[in-house]
Amino acid sequence: MVSLFLLLLAAPASAHELTVLAPGDGPPLIVEVGGRAVRSRAIDGGRRAVIEVQAGDEVVVRDPRGLQPWSGVAPDGDATIGIRAAPGRRLERVPLALDQGQVVEREADWSALAGGGIGLVVLLFMGLRVALPEALERRLARWRWWWTPLVFAALSALWTWPAVLLSPDRVPGRHFDILPVIWLVERVPGGLPGSHWPVGEALQRVDSWLLLLFALLPLSGVTVAGLLAWLGPALSAWAAEVCARRAFGVAAPHSLIAGVTYGFSGIVASALLEGHVPHLLQPWLPLTLGAAWLARERGWRMALLAGLGAALSLLTTGYHGVAAVLMIAVLAVRAPVLLLAALPVALAAVPIAANLGGGGEVHVMEIVPRGSLSLWTLATWTGQVDRFDHSVSAPIGVLALTGLVLGRNRWLQLLCGLALVLAFGPTLRLVPWDAGVQLPWAALYGLGLGDVLRFPIRFMWVLFLCAGVLAAAASARRPAIALPMLAVLGALEAGTPFRQRPGALPTVTVEREGAVLDLFPVAVGLGPSDIDMWARALSCVGQISHGQPVLARCLGTGGGDVRERVADRVMADLLEGRGVEWVAEAGVGTIVLHPGWFRDQDARDLAAALDWQLGAASEQEDLLVWTVPGEPVSAEAALEALSRRGTLR
Repeated sequence: MVSLFLLLLAAPASAHELTVLAPGDGPPLIVEVGGRAVRSRAIDGGRRAVIEVQAGDEVVVRDPRGLQPWSGVAPDGDATIGIRAAPGRRLERVPLALDQGQVVEREADWSALAGGGIGLVVLLFMGLRVALPEALERRLARWRWWWTPLVFAALSALWTWPAVLLSPDRVPGRHFDILPVIWLVERVPGGLPGSHWPVGEALQRVDSWLLLLFALLPLSGVTVAGLLAWLGPALSAWAAEVCARRAFGVAAPHSLIAGVTYGFSGIVASALLEGHVPHLLQPWLPLTLGAAWLARERGWRMALLAGLGAALSLLTTGYHGVAAVLMIAVLAVRAPVLLLAALPVALAAVPIAANLGGGGEVHVMEIVPRGSLSLWTLATWTGQVDRFDHSVSAPIGVLALTGLVLGRNRWLQLLCGLALVLAFGPTLRLVPWDAGVQLPWAALYGLGLGDVLRFPIRFMWVLFLCAGVLAAAASARRPAIALPMLAVLGALEAGTPFRQRPGALPTVTVEREGAVLDLFPVAVGLGPSDIDMWARALSCVGQISHGQPVLARCLGTGGGDVRERVADRVMADLLEGRGVEWVAEAGVGTIVLHPGWFRDQDARDLAAALDWQLGAASEQEDLLVWTVPGEPVSAEAALEALSRRGTLR
């Protein structure tokens, strides 16, 4: 009887409803409670599941697409959750974001396949050997070298529009990564203060070391980012043209095809849309390839020059450094003197080594599938890839295809093949969201290779460079009227500038010293979310206008962001009726709410709770700003206060 009485006391109260949300299309979620699969009432095709739970139950939600599962402890009472919280964290009533398909503007799903079809028709036309008019051939034979950069600069102005405007109201690209670039250029001259308050972050987390040189120029961050976006592809294309002409003997203007194939390729379009504008200035890979090719005839000087190109590629971004090393390693079989290229590469690797790994709390195997090539993203790009897959694609395009089909240089073809295979990462997949088939080297990614190569698709820079040289050589061998048509089509096939969504930089004005806490919603989704990253980027770039410390991590993409943890706790306290005066002890002097990212009811509830505790908000464009009473505190005192409350765990 006593045992039965104790069991009755320990028995949980009545069951509650737990609604679990996941974004977009996909297979139904798998839900487990207490280690056993349970039936759920599926809504929206299974991406929204309703289950009965009791307070304290261990809940695990799995996505059949193979993403990392979510786990948590069921709350006391009915709740709706977006599966993003850290494993083991107790569920709170937190405000959810709008569905990601609503947050990001929808547009037509027109793709590059149409351009590819036209390109195949042109290829057939090229096979007919329709010669160029003699008058045009004579004019092209008198091509002046300085015409080339002018052509590429004009083409790039159209291709990257509105980058050439250098306007803070028309920031080029589509995604959030350009905002930390602008922030870094603005903050480096002042000593990089105030990011990731109160923990701070080290400068060695920066992705592009060459970007720091641009930060020393007397130019604004918007101007530097715009110039890189506009002139980066033009200078990269010019370097590829020089490589084809000087190293491989392709006469101008046929050599321009190498520049168009490389500088205006699908992988360059992806970098532009993602916002990785420092990557767009990449003349170093053509320098590496050209010098490595000439090393067999010209000896150690060319070998060291190839090493210099690889070193500069590495300082632009680690991924390009690895791509350059791949080219040197392959061509070293042809010219062993290229082993000398290891010297400058080793020197450049010193600052890079501190940033290897750096994934923080985000498991790298959640990122690698998004950063790998699939057969679909090799063939085309679509609006879906832009909306939900961060524009990570590298459509091969008709110019590169021309080089692969008609090329005769076996070494360049070998490099193209290796780059293509490596770009798939650990898995050969039909579409980005497919589980796919593991490749033989997949185990290496789990053993640490994934820490270094989280975006294997960037090996495609090698393919487009080498395929461009092959296409240019094919054009010189069999000049036909189809080639100018191919060049124009190749520049348009990547879809820019129509895929861009230029935006304006946010501006925030604060009334007192102290860290600024930006409130964004909890993202709906398994694993890392673009909404979380937008929150970081917008918080960081807002610091340009207000000049106060921010809690967001502004360098790198690792987990463990202080802003996210503090903001989630503040929003839960506000919606549960608890006070948030404790943020003053953490050094927070201003709270900024971004209502446009929330569901309407959540935004209204948060604003009302903040008005009640802190007074009426200051409306600044589409933002609501509250001043937190208190005095500035040191970073050490703020860190101690957050640690004492357990907020950083």
